[in-house]
Amino acid sequence: HPTRDADSVYHMHVYARIFVCVCKWMCLCLTYIHMLYYKNVYGLFVMPADGNQFLHKPWTLITHMFAHDNVWKVFTNMIWLWCFGFIMQDLSGNKKIAPLFLYGAFGGAIAFMLAYNFIPALQTQAPFTVLSGASASVMAVAVATTILSPGYRLFPLLGGGLPLWVLTTIYIISDFLTVSISDSG
Repeated sequence: HPTRDADSVYHMHVYARIFVCVCKWMCLCLTYIHMLYYKNVYGLFVMPADGNQFLHKPWTLITHMFAHDNVWKVFTNMIWLWCFGFIMQDLSGNKKIAPLFLYGAFGGAIAFMLAYNFIPALQTQAPFTVLSGASASVMAVAVATTILSPGYRLFPLLGGGLPLWVLTTIYIISDFLTVSISDSG
């Protein structure tokens, strides 16, 4: 029946337009919520590079190491922390990992602030740059574990094993290769 076919095409067109409008509205809402989250929540936990902004949010010296906005970075940090933390715990006990983690975060935060406030090429970006993540902490655990026992070998039954310094080198290279201008943590 010709009228029924025209009605079904008309209805299909109306449903498609409604679907597109709802999808667009949902995307706008999610974008708005995402923007509000970064402005009102995430900004409270990341450490600003600008010294004046930092004076208004001094708690970020501690909270920045727990603030991540990249799931992949959280995952890789946890894997590397597990690798090196397990070896560190095996070598020196479990009481040294937490302080070392914190010292690494504080050292990374100080280096971050100094770099963005005293290197001329970075000074113009300081008001807009923030530090987040635990990469400095994990790096501190990795380097300290390697310094503590440079002759430690992984998988010793496989051809004499893999020296720990090789794993540390792989970690350091991969960490620096994945750093971008938007990823300061």
